[in-house]
Amino acid sequence: MNIFRSLLLLSAYIMPWIRLSPEEQVLLELSNNAAAAKKTYAVVQKLAGLIDWQQLLALIRQNQLQAICKDSFNSPVFQSVAPEEFMRHMIADQLAIQHMSAIKKQTTADIVRSLTNAGIRFVIMKTLPHEHVLFQAPIKIPGDLDILLPVSAVKLAAGILTKLGYKCFWNHKKTIKNALIHQDFYAPLSEHIFIRGNTTVELHTAIVNSSSFTSRILSDYNNRLLTQELYNQKQHRLYHGIPVYIFSPTALFVSLFVHLLYQHNLQSAVRYYELFRVVRTYKKSIRWDEVLRLIRTYHLIPYFHWFACLFNDLFPNSLPKDILQSALKYRASFRLPQRILYSIMKQRLFHPSDLPFKDNEKRICWAIMNKQIFSSAVSSLRRTSIIPPL
Repeated sequence: MNIFRSLLLLSAYIMPWIRLSPEEQVLLELSNNAAAAKKTYAVVQKLAGLIDWQQLLALIRQNQLQAICKDSFNSPVFQSVAPEEFMRHMIADQLAIQHMSAIKKQTTADIVRSLTNAGIRFVIMKTLPHEHVLFQAPIKIPGDLDILLPVSAVKLAAGILTKLGYKCFWNHKKTIKNALIHQDFYAPLSEHIFIRGNTTVELHTAIVNSSSFTSRILSDYNNRLLTQELYNQKQHRLYHGIPVYIFSPTALFVSLFVHLLYQHNLQSAVRYYELFRVVRTYKKSIRWDEVLRLIRTYHLIPYFHWFACLFNDLFPNSLPKDILQSALKYRASFRLPQRILYSIMKQRLFHPSDLPFKDNEKRICWAIMNKQIFSSAVSSLRRTSIIPPL
């Protein structure tokens, strides 16, 4: 049964008792430093003799923290305890990120220009069009180009990408047969993936790719409604001299949070950093009353509280006080299942691939977050006729 498989998967982390490794403690301190004016190195100095530097290097690369923690790596205190080989890897990685980012910008500009010239009213999603404002330098290896566009524009956009040499794939693996996406009868999915070489373009018609499962948090209908609300908050911006639409700071924050919840199960340190930079940079522009209205309207409050607490662990006191106090109050009401899961998630912030990602396993995590674990279990048992309906 799915629910018991999920519970067993979670229980595997409970024993031995959850504790941060030296490498995880160092990463937590470095993440705190990325947000702090005054850096501290008490943890790295205390644990210097216990750190597995190869493991630390692997975790930094897995989480793409090479550039984010650059200031800490350049500190004489850190360099006094870090092996020379570790520092050489950090410098090489930072240069590689800058090089790959420069290449990606040119490719992205060509795609954006082609879509804009065709008259498509699309939004460049995530932080890409905000990078020059949010970050002093590229912070990670460039990812996909995510485009949000109306359903009616999918066929036209797909044709443009095809002419540019991109092939349409399903889940990054299997090419869609018979080019269905170009047919008049084709009903667009919420996400289409186009790949050419090392470049991936994702065409989205919704904030969340809900075609693969029916969520108990956000129905496909509400997913479309939320998408429309965020799309309506788009703003004009020049991207490499090309007039485009981007999300407003408020819509950007909400979309990044929803993506972090659905796609990454709240487990991705680099995406927390991106959200931190959004909060820090657009402090006066984000309409927090509108953020909370959207979160409440689409029944995301419990998950937002979890996000806010984990965010605060990485970047203390960065969120507005009322939002943080509300989240900490919610956390204080945790019972044993929530306390266990929270400890697991905090420990696994730097291991984004280790927590459950299958749909049923996400649901069990979300049921625990929402304090509905027992009702979820009963519902599952009833579906299998073990417990008769009331």
